[in-house]
Amino acid sequence: MVTGGLVEMGTFVAILIGTIIGSAALGSTEHSAMLLAVCCVTVALIGRVASGFVPKTAALQPDLKINWNPSVRPGVTSPGVTSRSHARTGPCS
Repeated sequence: MVTGGLVEMGTFVAILIGTIIGSAALGSTEHSAMLLAVCCVTVALIGRVASGFVPKTAALQPDLKINWNPSVRPGVTSPGVTSRSHARTGPCS
């Protein structure tokens, strides 16, 4: 769990620094908006190229089934939803 926290912290700090630098640089020159746009695209391209150097690894659990809809779990019902065996079939007495 430490690694996840470090990645989250690094992402937050990068966003914060980018926001501060971008805001400060936006009013610095006449063409600052174009310069910042070029810098953003350049950083994105560098990240894309760097991601190509990440080594491929085999799946640790290739037979693992992923539940793409985590709100629906087998055997768990939502409040207010009843099964047919518990539903009322006649008028209240």
